[in-house]
Amino acid sequence: MASVSLFSADSAASRKTRTRTPRRPFSGVEFLSRYFFRPHPRLKLLSWAGLLVVAVEAIVRVVELGSGATLSDSQRLTVAKLQPGVWLRGRYVNSWGYWDQEFQVGAAPSGIRRVALLGDSSLLAGGPNSNVASMLEDTLANTEVDHFAVVEGGPREFVAQFHADVIRRNPQQLIVCLAMAPPAIDQPQSAGLSQWHTLHFLQAIVGPNTAHAEGDPFNVDRTQAVDYDEFVRRRASTIDASRSDIDDSELRSAQNSIAQLAQMCERQRIPLKLVLIPGEYQLSTQLTTSFARRREIDATSLDLELPQRRWRAFGEHLGVEVVDLLPTMKASREIVYRTNSPEWNERGIALAAETIARGL
Repeated sequence: MASVSLFSADSAASRKTRTRTPRRPFSGVEFLSRYFFRPHPRLKLLSWAGLLVVAVEAIVRVVELGSGATLSDSQRLTVAKLQPGVWLRGRYVNSWGYWDQEFQVGAAPSGIRRVALLGDSSLLAGGPNSNVASMLEDTLANTEVDHFAVVEGGPREFVAQFHADVIRRNPQQLIVCLAMAPPAIDQPQSAGLSQWHTLHFLQAIVGPNTAHAEGDPFNVDRTQAVDYDEFVRRRASTIDASRSDIDDSELRSAQNSIAQLAQMCERQRIPLKLVLIPGEYQLSTQLTTSFARRREIDATSLDLELPQRRWRAFGEHLGVEVVDLLPTMKASREIVYRTNSPEWNERGIALAAETIARGL
């Protein structure tokens, strides 16, 4: 009986040619082709989610570029505004969040000059008929002054205000009041390219109207104090504006925002005027000494008029008129602030209104 061999020449030849090929290095292109053309379900889901986030971020940045104000600035403005409908010092806050009569979109009536007044809580001093805006209206003939002051306003908020609110009122002139001694508040969020604005976009959608100050903002304002020691503790850091030995990055940021605002006004053909509001320590030797002691610096090393010189030079550089309230208030030799408060008293309001009116 013949035997059958399982080994053949063909099988031997095939076995000889079945050699292991050397493994090639695993490249990034090969990884992407493998997982994008034959992706793992989870990786595919993450990839699409990442592409969606990038697309939304691109859309948000395009919108911000066209508007001139970032979403983070708009959120800061929402926090700084007053609560619409709240009764404060004899007047309701209007639906736009400002302490004035109700605003309507559109130009001023024929023969009336409309002026937009921007500033911080300094302009919120007084009553409905005794604040700076109302006194300007009483002094100037055929002039309507929109009171756009906010609780904690600064140049970044002013840019957002101009785009969101001021431009809708079609003013013939814009007055921006700049505090030379702004309170030390939260550090502003970076507006650089590394910031992902999509997060602020989602926050604005989830809760756009929940950030207003609760209660009476004139009482919960962080700059308010109940006694002298507490007032000095809260306001002492404002004296740093008169120091040349500290970092001036906040000043540069503020000036960049004002330069942006000036460009927006120029495009809209709206004249811009800057009003410099002095700090209370610039008008009181006692406060200067107390603030310096609190900051552990030598009061004689302070340059009390440094903030005004910087802003006047910057205004000249921009070609913008600057009105400084410091000489007028200092020459009056009167107390222009309420006791233990950065808020103007009746005399301070009157001096401020008279000085601004002369420039108009």
